Parts: sequence; structure tokens; C-alpha cells
Amino acid sequence: MRTCLAMLLIIGMVGPVSAAETYVCIGEQSTGFKWNGSAWERAGFHADKFVISQGETKSDYVVKQPGSNRIAHRCERAAIGAMAAPQMACGGLAYNFIFNFETLRFQEFHGLGYVEGDSPGNTPYIMIGKCTKL
Repeated sequence: MRTCLAMLLIIGMVGPVSAAETYVCIGEQSTGFKWNGSAWERAGFHADKFVISQGETKSDYVVKQPGSNRIAHRCERAAIGAMAAPQMACGGLAYNFIFNFETLRFQEFHGLGYVEGDSPGNTPYIMIGKCTKL
């Protein structure tokens, strides 16, 4: 029930749906590590919501958080021959977003932090969740 209400709220914030592909994604779990001042410890993170929408071409996509115009990730869906790839990866080694068009699952990863040193702002994490095509 909570998921249905969240989806309706997000759909309302996205605005009218165009002919372009649009997905609403809800993070289910998120975990990572934070520096507590003397040691690294496991930490829970807020699981976010995202909207994936097709960009200017069929292979371009953008990932935003609902209600924000800021683009969190710019993506390109590769082709395998004449067919579109089943998943797309956005970003780089340190901060990325992966989405599978067949399973409708996503994963966001923030890898910066631990290797840079011991600081309260260094918080590597991973989030997983599922999407719904609008």
C-alpha cells in the first residue's frame, strides 16, 4: 500500500507522461560505511526515489530525483547489433547508476570515501531498488 501511494505521488510530481520511455524507481535498501571519528562502521542510508526518462534520442536517458531538475546521471543505452542492450550503466567507477530494462531493477553506487582517508564526509554506499514503467 505504501509503495502504491509513493508511486502515485511521484507520478504527480513528474507531470504529463510523453511518448518517451519513463520509469519511476524506488530504492528498497541502501547500506554503506561512515567514519565515526575513530573507526569505520556500517551505516544505513536513506533509499531514494528516481525518475528515468528518455532524452533527446532513443539511446539517451537522464536520471533525476522527483521534484528536482538536477540531473543525477546522464546515461546512454548501448546497442547490440540492431537490438538495444538489456541494461545501461551511467557514470564512472566512483559514482554510477545501473538499470536493467528487463528486470526493472536498479543499483546506485558511490565508491568515493574510504580510500581517500578517514573523514566524516567520506561515506561510500550502495543502493538497490525496483522500477515501474509509466
